[in-house]
Amino acid sequence: MELTAELGYATQSVRAWRKSLGSDGWTRLTVRDGEKGPVGIEIVKRRVQTRLERKRTGPEEWLVVTRRPLSDDSLLEEKSSPDATDQDACYCYRYYLTPTGGSEVALKEPSLSELARVIKAGLCIEASFKRGKGEVGMDEYQVRTVRRESTV
Repeated sequence: MELTAELGYATQSVRAWRKSLGSDGWTRLTVRDGEKGPVGIEIVKRRVQTRLERKRTGPEEWLVVTRRPLSDDSLLEEKSSPDATDQDACYCYRYYLTPTGGSEVALKEPSLSELARVIKAGLCIEASFKRGKGEVGMDEYQVRTVRRESTV
C-alpha cells in the first residue's frame, strides 16, 4: 500500500516526498539523556491532506517522519505496521499522522521537539509493557482493555 497525500497542489506519494528531502531537510533533536548517552531523533513534519479509501478526501493532518541509521541497534524499536515503515540503504523510516484539529476546534501546531518527545516516550512505554508482560508470563497473550476491564 502506498501512502499518498496532497502536498501542496498535487497528490504525491509520501515516499517520493521523503526521498526528495535533502540532508538539510531533517532536524536532529536530543530528546533526553539515556543510560548510554543522549537519546536523539531525526525528524521532519509537513501538513498534508490525507486521502481515505475510494479516493475520498480525508482530514488535514501533520505527517511526521522519523529516521534512524540502519547501523543503530536500538532495543526500543517497536514492531510497526509495514505500511508505517520504510528503509533505504542507510536509514530506517517511520511514518506518523497526527490531527490538526478536533471537532470544530483547530489544534495548535506541535513543535518538532514535542513530537520527538512523544514518539520516543511511546517507544519506552511499549518496551516497558512488553517487558512487564514477559515477567508475569503473559508475553504470549494479547491483552485488550475494554470498558476499563482487562481481558485476555
